[in-house]
Amino acid sequence: MQKINKSKIISLCVLLIAFAILVGSVFFLKVKENQMPQFISGARVINSDNRKLIGTEIKGITPIIASSDEQKTKLDLEVADKIPDNNIIKEVDNDEIVLPVSITNFKAVDGKTPEVIMTNGSLVLFVNGDKGGWKCKPGDKLMYKFEKYATNITKSQSMVVGYILDGVLYQGNVMNDLSGTYQLDIAEAGEYYIYIISATSDYLALKQGEISISR
Repeated sequence: MQKINKSKIISLCVLLIAFAILVGSVFFLKVKENQMPQFISGARVINSDNRKLIGTEIKGITPIIASSDEQKTKLDLEVADKIPDNNIIKEVDNDEIVLPVSITNFKAVDGKTPEVIMTNGSLVLFVNGDKGGWKCKPGDKLMYKFEKYATNITKSQSMVVGYILDGVLYQGNVMNDLSGTYQLDIAEAGEYYIYIISATSDYLALKQGEISISR
């Protein structure tokens, strides 16, 4: 009978054990990744990591009902007691405006706005590439075309779309439709910015949009 080489057996066993550990680790990490609750705060560009959150519910957040006037009727909106730190918005037009809990700037490149995902009460502020805002004059129309990702959590997702001029945030319009256009008829010359505030209790995700000026 041929003698068994003990060193070869030991080496083979070591290799098998190492392989089993490697396979087990990969499996464990995959399970952990799928089971671990993922979340974001504020607003982010949609990427491969947070795309799975589109259409899902935000756990553990109880939104505040903002209904101080008709325009904000029955909006689920988390609010702040002061304007969050930022380099554009310095004040609000009136005390009835609900303040956002966070402000995040996103660049529109050649008028195209990026895909973003945002949480309740967060504000997305679009800037015109590296130029600042959109320079408009009386008679212009500043337009923002948007489309939301669909969700099964609620029948419609509310968001507020409005504008900023000379550092002042003005009251926006509530947009409940899946897609649409926000149009601002310019009455005063200046540099304008478009903003969005999420007023839904689940994640609000927006597809690529477009901001343009019609003259």
